[in-house]
Amino acid sequence: MLSNPVPGIASPTFETIAHWHPQFALAAKKGVPVRPNSRTMNFRFSSGTPGLQPENANFTPSIGAYSIFTGIDVTIDPTGAFSGNVLKTTSDSMQAVTSGLLATLIFRNGQAEDWAAIANPTPLQMIPRILNPTAGQWALDTTAQAFGTVQVNAQQPADDFTVWFLISFLCLGPGGGPFLCMQREDAIRELARLGVFCCGPGEIGRPVAGA
Repeated sequence: MLSNPVPGIASPTFETIAHWHPQFALAAKKGVPVRPNSRTMNFRFSSGTPGLQPENANFTPSIGAYSIFTGIDVTIDPTGAFSGNVLKTTSDSMQAVTSGLLATLIFRNGQAEDWAAIANPTPLQMIPRILNPTAGQWALDTTAQAFGTVQVNAQQPADDFTVWFLISFLCLGPGGGPFLCMQREDAIRELARLGVFCCGPGEIGRPVAGA
């Protein structure tokens, strides 16, 4: 499902995008430019003591175009209490792995319908593991928004820190609108004509191997 995955970031294949979003894939196949449309969310804490009220954040700005989810990464800045120490590098790489922080994440689409990607408080380090396997499968439409919470669940090694979510999407450049307005079945048939899908009896929507 993923192409060249690296820690914290997922990269869906064209085959995956074509399966879930044939109109988007057809536009790209026809030469419409595909561009990143990433968003950040930051949660600032003045104390690393457990029991504080959760910090809330949302996208700024909201999603402004049909955008396919391609991955999420999380980090903590500053990442530890070892500034200027040889252990700082170790702290940088490890604090987000065993963070002592809990997070939730809810999305609202352009029709004001909410759905919970992470409904219950979940260890921060698990968020990419939960969401990245779904890269390329879902998208947010115009005016979509995200709402997140992070709370301190275990004593942090330093006060005054910020948790960052980087959520990456792909959107279409100029000329993509007419493709997104197509019927899904029409886009699949055109992709089949271009060799991306097989369209024998019962095979519509099955990607061609290596396409």
